[in-house]
Amino acid sequence: MNKPALTEADFRSQVWSRLTKDLQERLQELRQSNDNTQLSQDQTLLIRGQIKEVKRLLSLSTESAGMSGTPFAGDANLSDFPDDQ
Repeated sequence: MNKPALTEADFRSQVWSRLTKDLQERLQELRQSNDNTQLSQDQTLLIRGQIKEVKRLLSLSTESAGMSGTPFAGDANLSDFPDDQ
């Protein structure tokens, strides 16, 4: 993946911190939806794709921190969110 277009300052902002919180909540909602045994295969695949995209967004600050060596405030620990596929 390419280097994020966001800067270190962006990842240290209150906006990023709030966005990270919202993304983590969305991830939990999607996971709960994915646990529904009444979903069709297509619905399950859609939710899994959404989960993957939310995790990609959450990983942006981790990837950028890896380049600078310093984690950012509000970073999600993606090991807390194992793959759902």
